Amino acid sequence: MIVPNLPPTVCGVYDYTRKLAEHWPTKDEWTLVCTQEGYGWPGANAVRIERSGDSLSRALATLKPDAIGLQYTCYGYARDGIPAWLADGLELFKRTAKARLAVMFHEVSYDGAIWRRAHWRKPKQEALAKRLCKIAEVALTGIPERRQALQQATEHEVVLAAIPSNIEPLHSSAHESPVVFGVFGLPATRAKALAGHKRLIAALAKNSRRVEIREIGSNNGNAASDAAVSQALAACNALLSPYEAAYVWKSGAAMAALAHGCAVIALGIAKSGGPPVLTYGRGITERLALANPDVLKAAGFAGKRWYEENSGWPRAVAAWHAALTR
Repeated sequence: MIVPNLPPTVCGVYDYTRKLAEHWPTKDEWTLVCTQEGYGWPGANAVRIERSGDSLSRALATLKPDAIGLQYTCYGYARDGIPAWLADGLELFKRTAKARLAVMFHEVSYDGAIWRRAHWRKPKQEALAKRLCKIAEVALTGIPERRQALQQATEHEVVLAAIPSNIEPLHSSAHESPVVFGVFGLPATRAKALAGHKRLIAALAKNSRRVEIREIGSNNGNAASDAAVSQALAACNALLSPYEAAYVWKSGAAMAALAHGCAVIALGIAKSGGPPVLTYGRGITERLALANPDVLKAAGFAGKRWYEENSGWPRAVAAWHAALTR
């Protein structure tokens, strides 16, 4: 498995990979290939490479894997989000090796504001994603809307793979009063969520709606225990997601909230068929309704049902196992 980070760095993609291995149906050998120093879970090997195609190709040739999984997030492998060296190395390796390759697109390209400089890198990022699709025998994604776009880049299958919660629900829902809004993830992710929902927070405060904002996650590189995170999520009435409603599918933090019966409040417009999330427009009535504990409780229960039916680890493992062994 090629991953962007290893412990001691906190990384949701690494945790996702670790949980895949925990739920894996057969006893296989897992080797983590990464450009950063670190270590894997007990029993998993870790191999460090440079950010170059030659380094990646040499490492894979030495390992002689039966199958390769690339956990792809464009900014995880390059500051500009265009890690062409990944495609270079995989193409070079596959010229002489028959190992099966599956690429999971946790992220394809920049999806932020159009006025940011990063927006102009988006075409190159998308072109690289299409290149990786052509190299791989299987592409996977956690977002249904992304599946169609990736399918146009490859003759092979594009699989919808669930993004389950990395945090087991060790604590049942215990919503507090006054209402608690949680922001969960790395510090940058929490800051993005708070910025995205600042008008909602301001509207509630201005109209005397008692809402506590609670940050959940790592501080100064120190990650909270899974049990502590589970307890904190279970106590929240809702999670403020930094993502548009259509992209909540890819958010491990949002899935963790749903698994704990915690409502998810997302940006933009909700679409049918996806996770049941709460959204709001500019109207003050819509915003004030999100401080209603009964509204949040109903949304949390609906979200938990959806998660259990659509996004648990059995579904994710089945998709990956088929991708790597078929």
